[in-house]
Amino acid sequence: MAGFENTPLWQRTLAKQLSNDCLDKDREFFRVNFESFRANAGLLAAEISRDLPDYTVHDLTHLDALWEMASIICGNDYDLNPAEAFVLGGAFLIHDLGMGLAAYPEGIDELKKSVIWSDTICFLKKHIPDES
Repeated sequence: MAGFENTPLWQRTLAKQLSNDCLDKDREFFRVNFESFRANAGLLAAEISRDLPDYTVHDLTHLDALWEMASIICGNDYDLNPAEAFVLGGAFLIHDLGMGLAAYPEGIDELKKSVIWSDTICFLKKHIPDES
């Protein structure tokens, strides 16, 4: 069992419940789909360190740790249904994935064609003095 599955928030929302649970089918649906989502996100997250080696860790351990942070912030009295927990968990999974080139099928060439790239280059040329 992964560490996030032991967090109070996961246990209350997406984990299999011990007693009669009217949301059992919903929990199962969202749990299975979250696990698939997590596996796919993990592939992209693992590539971030290759593209940004000086950054902090952004692999699955980072993404999973957000369940613990959310458990602390929400406490035990904040109720989420399985669908809401899936959406929250999905946000945890994708929040950093755009940092790596693996998120862009054409790699750096695709980024260089984007408006944000050209806007950033113009901004930097305007605001950072030329060192030559």
